[in-house]
Amino acid sequence: MVDQFRDMTRAVNQARRADERKKKTVRRARGSVLPLGSETAAEEGWAPFAWKHNALRHSFISYRVAETQDVAKVSLEAGNPPQMIFKHYRELVQPKAAKTWFVIVPDIVSNSLFRSTRTRERERIRACKSGMCAVSFGGSQSGQFCFDMIELIQFPWSPFCIVQRRILEFSGTPFKITNIPNQDRSLVWKLTKHRYYGVPVIRDGKFVVFELNEDTQVIAKYLDQKLKLGLFPFDLEGVQSILWRNIENEIEGATFRLNDIFWKENVPAAEQLDFLRFKERKFGRGCIDQWRAQQPDWLKKLEQSLLPFEEMLAHKSFLLGEEPRFADFDLFGMLENFLFSGHYELPAAHPHIKEWHSRMAGLKFQRAK
Repeated sequence: MVDQFRDMTRAVNQARRADERKKKTVRRARGSVLPLGSETAAEEGWAPFAWKHNALRHSFISYRVAETQDVAKVSLEAGNPPQMIFKHYRELVQPKAAKTWFVIVPDIVSNSLFRSTRTRERERIRACKSGMCAVSFGGSQSGQFCFDMIELIQFPWSPFCIVQRRILEFSGTPFKITNIPNQDRSLVWKLTKHRYYGVPVIRDGKFVVFELNEDTQVIAKYLDQKLKLGLFPFDLEGVQSILWRNIENEIEGATFRLNDIFWKENVPAAEQLDFLRFKERKFGRGCIDQWRAQQPDWLKKLEQSLLPFEEMLAHKSFLLGEEPRFADFDLFGMLENFLFSGHYELPAAHPHIKEWHSRMAGLKFQRAK
């Protein structure tokens, strides 16, 4: 990552220097400084390099102009006059390079067929309860570690973990799963160097990837870029943002409550007190009993919230066309959380969603030959 980040930064600055020479513009040279963290570079496995003054700023503006093709917007974001953006930063890099630049993440970043995910995860939960190892590999039950695999650290029934797990399954790349107890986040806390305690988290060699906040899709974009899955095409950027925010609020708000009604079937006995305490501290005392009493209302709300997606799928194989995009995996994860307990079925009123769900469950990525 450091080499890629450095090289792309150099590319912008070389382009700027060439442009300045072409215009015969003479500028005062600025000093170079070593980046923060250089003192521990050797033990972390990377070589310090000279950091040009304002290199990140120049790079951001150049790549942002290439990404948005909107000088006025970038001018507002960067605080430079449009004339300066147009004169010094436009057309230095290509939009394709901009896409690569904006998904580069540091080492620590602050987000088989369908017998399928739910069945396998229930088996893993039973293994945890019986004292067996809670680590599995690419959906298998192998007992040997394979350190060159991507590792997904998760709760098995978390909708957000299911999203990333299904993306990895779809990609066909080998990966391993580490299930952690709901009340013990020590592994995540350690891997993220005390910066994060939620799930999912991806460990990919020396890289540890997790969400910056509730409005990011860092993990999915990292996997998409690494595995070249085409889940975030530029032309669908705004539409997907609208969709996944709706999915992760309206849909997930109903699905997790309906699944949590049966929490005792999923949570090992030794962890149940901590699980209940966590839920009641977040949602109020007696929240799960309240959701159980309101179950018919939540089922109705879910059915109503799914109606726009049913309409979208009436004439398309996937939400946004004939290819699956991130929004499809996001909705799939929320619905898999709903179905996880085995006590529910998808609403009969939405036959297109049921067909789409079956399609998504067994979907495999087809790489161009």
